Amino acid sequence: MTGASINITGCDIKNNNGDHLFGGLRIDDDSGTVNIGGNDANDITNFNTICGNKINGVATIDNQIISSNNYPYNYISADCSGYQPTKKVHNITQEKDYDTIQSAIDGSLSGDEIVVFPGIYNERINFMGKNITLRSTNPSDPNVVASTIIDGLGLNGAVVVFKNSETINAVIKGFTIQNGNNWTGAGIFIRESSPSIIGNIITGNYADVAGEGGGLFIYQHSRPTISGNTITGNEAYNRGGGIYIGWSSDPIITSNIISNNTATWGGGIYVCEDSSATVTYNVITNNKGGIYVDIDSNLLPANERPTGWGNRKNIPIGDPLVPKENELYIIAENEFIGNKRGNPLEYKEGAHVLFQKY
Repeated sequence: MTGASINITGCDIKNNNGDHLFGGLRIDDDSGTVNIGGNDANDITNFNTICGNKINGVATIDNQIISSNNYPYNYISADCSGYQPTKKVHNITQEKDYDTIQSAIDGSLSGDEIVVFPGIYNERINFMGKNITLRSTNPSDPNVVASTIIDGLGLNGAVVVFKNSETINAVIKGFTIQNGNNWTGAGIFIRESSPSIIGNIITGNYADVAGEGGGLFIYQHSRPTISGNTITGNEAYNRGGGIYIGWSSDPIITSNIISNNTATWGGGIYVCEDSSATVTYNVITNNKGGIYVDIDSNLLPANERPTGWGNRKNIPIGDPLVPKENELYIIAENEFIGNKRGNPLEYKEGAHVLFQKY
């Protein structure tokens, strides 16, 4: 219902599966005039005031039983996108509000879900070993992802940290993660952990000094899932501008855009120290070196090209000649185009994928 004043009185509102934030009845009104009142508190289950507005309205829904409905059916909906709560971080499992993301994590228990409203959060966060879901209000909406920002500007260290044995059930989803500055893992630092990194924009992070892992640093027996992210514009002084993978780590890297990242070695992805990365369905483009794989490491799946990575052959192969610069390569369902390597940067053998030979 759009553009109307709404008053709900004398209703039994319970056992509904509403939107993710307000588990009972969902009523959104872009006029900013919504009132939920006159109901027996015992009859309202898992329900919060919608859009923070409370005034007496004109339209009424009286003496109705609104029960056992399943979203998106049997509900009244309009647009609440302009609503900004007083406290912008909400633990929907415990029904608690917080001023910062880290304070919400500190107050959470494994299994909790924390929702963060759009805004710029100038903080560094650490999951502290908690297997929680941390997400924006709508991770599938690019506008929400772009406007829900964890910003490390002016703070030394990785923006997001997993280093306490977090599992696949530790999820970060639907954020822009930017402006980290750390010598290992400026954007996201992962050590001895296997979290899920899903649907984020990871950008503008810098691993300085002998830096490794501008966007993500994956290390020491870690097996994270990196899926559906845009990893772009990150830099490492040394190795792995987009993603660094080391010390027997075996991440799954799938369906990401990995673009415009720079490093001395492996601008897009660097794999080393007995690691095996499963890399499929990504778009890897315009990096200073697409993927660099050290002699002791490999890419999976191992079946023959083009469906797998085959037997450690560089892409493109430069003997006897280098194919045209704008040629699209599809290997293991990954798309490669526009990557260059060397000094000066050139399109030559190994520009997309370089396997160290000795």
